Amino acid sequence: MFRFLVAGDAVWASRRSLTVRAVSAVLALLLGLSASAPVYADVQSTHSWIVRSEIQSNHSMLVPGPGASIHAADSYRFESWPFRGGFDWSVHLDPGTLTGNVEGALTATYQNTLAQPGHTTVQLTYGGIADESRVTGNLKANISITPTVGVNVLGVWGDVGLPITAVNSNLTTNADFTTGIGTVTATDSARQTMVEVGGDLLILHYGVSVLANCSISFTPRLLNGVLIAEHVDTGLRRTSVVDFWADGTLGFDLNLDQPGDWKITLEDFYLEQGDFRTQFGFGVLFSMGIPLTGTSAGFGGDIVVHDSGYFRPRFEKHWLYDQTVGEFRIHVVPEPSALLLLGAGALALKRRRRC
Repeated sequence: MFRFLVAGDAVWASRRSLTVRAVSAVLALLLGLSASAPVYADVQSTHSWIVRSEIQSNHSMLVPGPGASIHAADSYRFESWPFRGGFDWSVHLDPGTLTGNVEGALTATYQNTLAQPGHTTVQLTYGGIADESRVTGNLKANISITPTVGVNVLGVWGDVGLPITAVNSNLTTNADFTTGIGTVTATDSARQTMVEVGGDLLILHYGVSVLANCSISFTPRLLNGVLIAEHVDTGLRRTSVVDFWADGTLGFDLNLDQPGDWKITLEDFYLEQGDFRTQFGFGVLFSMGIPLTGTSAGFGGDIVVHDSGYFRPRFEKHWLYDQTVGEFRIHVVPEPSALLLLGAGALALKRRRRC
């Protein structure tokens, strides 16, 4: 009986020695890995998404947001012997309608796996998509104008008035462009002949043309959004504001200090700032001549009725895209030291059970 117990103790001691040596070998291996493991795993990923912003509905061409009508009136006179003339005018402009969108590609470049908790850099790049951005303006105007023409015959002026009333104009401007934040200016202009009249007065032959014109220009200035890093298990969130003042690449340092999966989302990206300008006016051209003498002259010019100056149209995210523009994940591997603690705990538990 005594010999059997001694033999049993020897067998148990031998097995315990083998277990200790095996666990020690694993711990030694983990220590080696801890000393040599890199902070970043060499696994790089790239994803791209479309970012599209649209001008809010019912937007005026004259002011930010909805606007009111504009009314203006004045007169113009000229004289160059033996001719003279001029006109009285009044213009009523409706607010017009401004529509359009700015579209580009947002690309994220990142390490999708980190060998241990720590910092990593996510690069975001924005660039326009060829001819996928547009601004369109539609402006309606009602112009009343009364031209007057005259000629001097033997020291006496003869004049005649030509009433032109309630002439309506509908001008549409379109500008397709590739986004270049802060650098690309989209422009377009429209010119429309509204009315042409002509006739004879004494020895004078005359003609009058009235033309409406409208021009627009737009420069995108700032694309704005947020980058959110959220730990999937704990819900810890870290947010970075993203401001693109120009096409190009921005780098963001993320502190992913907990092991596990981190969800990275790009949210609320839209064009926050852009400079828009509308100019509306009309031109009146006079042609006057005396066929008997061969004397002729032309007069006229452009009247600027309204210049909005530069203002910022109100943009919003396109309805096809929800709040989240893009999403990806980065996996963080636990530190080797954490594995060592786990292994040591397992060894202690094993020894306790044997005792």
